[in-house]
Amino acid sequence: MSEPLSEPRDRGSRWALLSGHGHVLVEIARNPGARIRDIAPVVDLTERTVQAIVADLVARRHEVRRRRLLG
Repeated sequence: MSEPLSEPRDRGSRWALLSGHGHVLVEIARNPGARIRDIAPVVDLTERTVQAIVADLVARRHEVRRRRLLG
């Protein structure tokens, strides 16, 4: 007997529509004031990986960093 089509065959595998870059961009869009330490657990990546992704996005001229000036 085969498994139902709605059930994944290998429950240990992960499948994602977006790349790590995509997940980080979506989270930045959702929460522009988020820090790397805030984003990492939401996208299930390490802080170091998120930092590298943000640096890559900035290098490719995606606008992902903004500083707010108080005054």
